[in-house]
Amino acid sequence: MFAGVVSLGRPAADLADPGALRAALAPYHQPDAVDEWRSDRVVLVQHRRDADSGPQPQAGTVLAFWGRIDNRADLTRALDTTPFATDRALVEAGLRREGPDFLTRLVGDFACAAVDSGSGAVTLVRDQVGVKPLCYRAVDGGFAFATSVAALRTLRGPSPTPDPEWIACRLLGLYLDDPQRTPYREIRRVAPGTLVAWAPDTGVRTRRWHTWRDDSTWAPVREDRWVKDYRTVLDEAVRCRIPADDVIGVENSGGLDSTSILALLGGFVDRPRQQIETFGVVHAEHEPMAILSASAAAGASWNHLLTAGAGLASEESATARALRVLGHPEDHGMAGSFATFYELAAARGVRTLFSGFGGDEATTYHGSLLLTELADRGDVSGLYRNVIGNVATKPARTLKQLVWRRIVRRRHHAALHSAFKECWPWHVLRDDVVAEYDLRRRYFDAARYDAPFRTINGFLVDHLLEQTWIAARVSECTLVAGTWGIEYQWPLWDSRLVQQYLSTPSIEKYGPGSGRDLHRRAVRGTVPDVIVDRCDKGMGANLVRPHAGAPAAASPSVGTLPGPLADIVDRRRVDDSLRRARTGAPIGATSWIGTLEAQTAWLTAS
Repeated sequence: MFAGVVSLGRPAADLADPGALRAALAPYHQPDAVDEWRSDRVVLVQHRRDADSGPQPQAGTVLAFWGRIDNRADLTRALDTTPFATDRALVEAGLRREGPDFLTRLVGDFACAAVDSGSGAVTLVRDQVGVKPLCYRAVDGGFAFATSVAALRTLRGPSPTPDPEWIACRLLGLYLDDPQRTPYREIRRVAPGTLVAWAPDTGVRTRRWHTWRDDSTWAPVREDRWVKDYRTVLDEAVRCRIPADDVIGVENSGGLDSTSILALLGGFVDRPRQQIETFGVVHAEHEPMAILSASAAAGASWNHLLTAGAGLASEESATARALRVLGHPEDHGMAGSFATFYELAAARGVRTLFSGFGGDEATTYHGSLLLTELADRGDVSGLYRNVIGNVATKPARTLKQLVWRRIVRRRHHAALHSAFKECWPWHVLRDDVVAEYDLRRRYFDAARYDAPFRTINGFLVDHLLEQTWIAARVSECTLVAGTWGIEYQWPLWDSRLVQQYLSTPSIEKYGPGSGRDLHRRAVRGTVPDVIVDRCDKGMGANLVRPHAGAPAAASPSVGTLPGPLADIVDRRRVDDSLRRARTGAPIGATSWIGTLEAQTAWLTAS
């Protein structure tokens, strides 16, 4: 993690207090090492897990680097450097050889800032999938950047302004479409796969250097080589993230994605019983058996199962901790939800935590649009092979799929649209705010999901991979887990694996009744068959009891709203929703309560 400022015409210390930057980067933990580089016009603070990266140069380009480089072999050959160089040393060598554009050759999870100590020019680069956060603010007389909004909030001078559109969107469960926007108007994010350059004479310039390639070719029949190629990249995505000597934590839900990560780790490490510990939360009746079966098959002996609602041991709430770490309420919400995992993992000596997130978002889940592709091509035999049924039922089902998918043009995902319609009357925004930001249309557009798309890759490239909530999830969890000294790893969200999935023909991605077929075939023999062959994601009856009266209990926290919220929220609707919720509410209809509480705490403290 790092933060820095470049000042024009006055000492950099007039813009930022290095001590405040350090405190914002590590409000709860002591990093392994702290670097601080200063000149009259530059202040740079960096926290590192490793203590052997060496000093910064006294002049020239000063580098702040946080992350992991996965194409080390290629870069080492190109730069003719030692293969034993640290990632940071490798990046420094590339900067000396090629300048800031070298940063766009990196593959991995990273955030970089290169500062020319002479001219003051700054280059910021963020990884392809947005695992490591990076943001910036152009201020009067300089430029500031950091891996958290919280650090930029410590700058001297005028405070940043909360963005009312962000506030309104989050109260509806929506996300801003622009990946560069943050909850503050003046603070911007470096979008995933993007380079931001700032210089005193030109200001801010932005260039997207990474885009996804929709380069798969149509194939009417399967070839085993595609499964082997996918498995090769999957293996490397897991292997490259294994720490040298740390105890490894794995989030284990008993589902296909997390079990795949666990099973591969169990085969890659020397002593899985001593090196791997799993962490799971139980909501449904069959989850404990699925979780423990997956762990037993992988050789993991230490398994920690929490029941839903388990809180932190400390008195501070997970929401308050996330607010302090991020500098704003969570955009996604999962970082606070998993805080108990992080606390328990840290107590067990875990410094690296693996997650199966990324599978549903790209690489393991979305093959069902193959049926639409086959129908559009008039491939009757292909449809016949891929519909569920027997000799008696498949002909009629094939004809139904052919006609329905070619004729019907869906506007919305039916189940999502139905749920959204049920929840819309419960929103608490003022009518003029809804109209100003076109929120009703945007709300129901979110229920379209894959409905308008005709191909698997079209849905992924043109829609899902552009969703800002994905980068919000991984980057916020990365920051919050980091306050317990934990490095998050997301192998199914590896940019190489996502691209491999996109490059694979659609015919490989779907089997009768399964949109996860490519991944299932790739891990068969490694993951237990009972998990590979599970026909759905169901885990039986929900064991978590709804807390009757919870909305009513929350009502005191929405008594007095700070100014920015009072301008957005319709108090009459708040009271009406709370009153109706006492006798029951649709799932998700009152999710605004927690959001409103977090926003109230944020705006009150700002």
